[in-house]
Amino acid sequence: MTDTNYKYDIYLSYSRPDVDSVEKVARYLSDIGLKVWFDRWSLVPGVSWQVTLEEALGSSFTIAVFIGTSPLSNWQKQEWKTSLIKQKSDSLRRIMTVLLPGSTSKSVPSHLRKLTHIDLRKGLENTYELNRIIVNIGHMYGDRGELDKAIEYFEMALEIAEELKDIRGKAARLNNIGSVYQDWGKPEQALEYYQKALEIDEELKDIQ
Repeated sequence: MTDTNYKYDIYLSYSRPDVDSVEKVARYLSDIGLKVWFDRWSLVPGVSWQVTLEEALGSSFTIAVFIGTSPLSNWQKQEWKTSLIKQKSDSLRRIMTVLLPGSTSKSVPSHLRKLTHIDLRKGLENTYELNRIIVNIGHMYGDRGELDKAIEYFEMALEIAEELKDIRGKAARLNNIGSVYQDWGKPEQALEYYQKALEIDEELKDIQ
């Protein structure tokens, strides 16, 4: 089991023209409980911003690279390249790309096209897509063997799915939690969540 002890859940990398859109996403993620590093909130006057950003990258569990209508800035390119280098010493550390309104899949640099995409092209209020960020973090913790943290994030995603009345999403999150408990060697808890997910699946079949 690897203990991450990262200070931030997610680091937000973006081009300056997209700052207002990214701040809306940052506020949403922060409000639901994620520890977000967003430069507009965190840079301190009088301190080297390059040093601060490099330290923040090293202290963040994952990085989200926002793709807007403008080309990636030179510093944004440096951020994701630095993250790719850090993956060599921490192969379970991941990068996500976030497509903002007005962007296209062709806007994504070739090196990032195989990565998980969060698609906000239909609007920044797409909470279904934003919830996928939490789910991805849950999977990352699970892959690292930090099962208590994996459950924490899957439960957070489950709560959002319930608020959205996303029945399929709720079933998927219940299965996620059941799988973690199974890996943890807790079959009774796993069975409880699997059963709840199965009941939802049966209800959906009846509706169809």
